[in-house]
Amino acid sequence: MDKLLGGKLATKPLNQQVQPDATIVASLLTVAGGQVVISDGTYTPNIVGHKFATLSVEGPVDWQRGTYKPVLDPNSQACDRWRAVGTFYIAAFAGNDRPAIDPGPTTVPAANLYTILSTNAAFEVRPDDGEQEAQGPLPRLLGLWEWETGTKYEQKNWSIHRAWD
Repeated sequence: MDKLLGGKLATKPLNQQVQPDATIVASLLTVAGGQVVISDGTYTPNIVGHKFATLSVEGPVDWQRGTYKPVLDPNSQACDRWRAVGTFYIAAFAGNDRPAIDPGPTTVPAANLYTILSTNAAFEVRPDDGEQEAQGPLPRLLGLWEWETGTKYEQKNWSIHRAWD
């Protein structure tokens, strides 16, 4: 089992137009704190501009706490994506203690939809007691962002858009 308790889980961009998936192979990837950052340019200052990419986990993900920080392109629907081949479990802790998504202050058209999370299996809620439920709160969106209307656990792709002003 691989576990992130704090700090940063980051992928580095390559100096090429199309980025290959950054892949983690794990029997279970647990994110219990810290940040998940895809194509993090702080590790490669010689690369200009953000390179949109996918973090692919070959196995299930248990996202308990922490913040996912996808980057969104204001001129298209390109964005970073976190994908699980296995089940993507999301903790349903109350209030501000549950997982969060922070796309940052990017100015984008409100109509643009960005698919930032996906799974080949299913999204499932994992409440405080560890028991699974069919429904529950979605991860918190920080800033002026909203889930695509109708987003629910039965879907395989989750998208967000900027909240209407």
